[in-house]
Amino acid sequence: MNPFRRRLIAAVTFIGGLYFFLEYLLPEEIHGVHFNTYHEEILKALQIVSISTIGLGIINIFTVYGTSILRARKGWPNALALMTGFLLMMVFECVNMFTAEEVLKARQDVQLLTKFGDKIISDKELTPAARTEKLQLLKDRVHALSQTERLSNPVLRRFPKSTLELAEEQEFIQAANRASAAIDAVDLTNPDLAQTIAELKLTGQAAAKFAQKSSESTFSALASQFVQEAFWMPLTAAIFSLLAFFMATAAYRAFRIRSLEAALIMGSALLVILGQIPHGPLYISEALPGIRLWLLKNVNTPAFRAIYFGSTVAGLALAVRIWFSLERSPLDRES
Repeated sequence: MNPFRRRLIAAVTFIGGLYFFLEYLLPEEIHGVHFNTYHEEILKALQIVSISTIGLGIINIFTVYGTSILRARKGWPNALALMTGFLLMMVFECVNMFTAEEVLKARQDVQLLTKFGDKIISDKELTPAARTEKLQLLKDRVHALSQTERLSNPVLRRFPKSTLELAEEQEFIQAANRASAAIDAVDLTNPDLAQTIAELKLTGQAAAKFAQKSSESTFSALASQFVQEAFWMPLTAAIFSLLAFFMATAAYRAFRIRSLEAALIMGSALLVILGQIPHGPLYISEALPGIRLWLLKNVNTPAFRAIYFGSTVAGLALAVRIWFSLERSPLDRES
């Protein structure tokens, strides 16, 4: 690595670590100087750097596994399966992200109408003619609420509506009709929009529910759910079930009684296991659950705290080494 580049990275790392260290210790204001004036902007920059690491990870996946597929290296079918699943889920989730905007927009539209009604009543500078014109505009917009097609994404192919979706749609239409009836009953010469605004709030909630159900019925949402339930969850369960055998063999190797310490570990493990399963207190002794709890509370917990404390000190030492750039990257050829 270029020495100038290395020094620059070390300087930026030290300044960044120093800022967050001081920001945690110092008060918000020192002699009229606000130390954390730009804290929000710095956190946003940190989020951008964190998000960029996701992009680097995606590039690394394409580079490593894409090269393995193109050159037909050993294990390339596994790489192809990983790349296929990754691309499918990325496409589905990106489409779901755009369709989720419909859910937000559905409620925001009605919220804007509610704020518009509040503005008409609270604005004392409006002339009677201007107020009547705005009330008529509000009435037209409220009457158009029941057009449910605009809550569905026309770009995506949709499955037939489910019973729950139809129920949410009917609830939204009824709420929109009640809001329309309330705005129709308003006297334009002496308007009172309290009932209309209340109905609009209920309409906004119903619109969000219907848009949510509508977005869940799109092809991308159902396909994403199918991939997760048919592939991801069974594969995860299979991997964890295989780990049980590795844990059993590791326990067998660890519990060989060759010393006093191994004998204590073996005896404690047997007591905890027998106190956990129903056969222990039923066939051996009713005191086993109490012995198990005593071992976990008075023996295991202090030992775990000691290990946790030691790992925390080690983590603090590692953080200090990273802060002062004493740790070298494994990718640095000169380290």
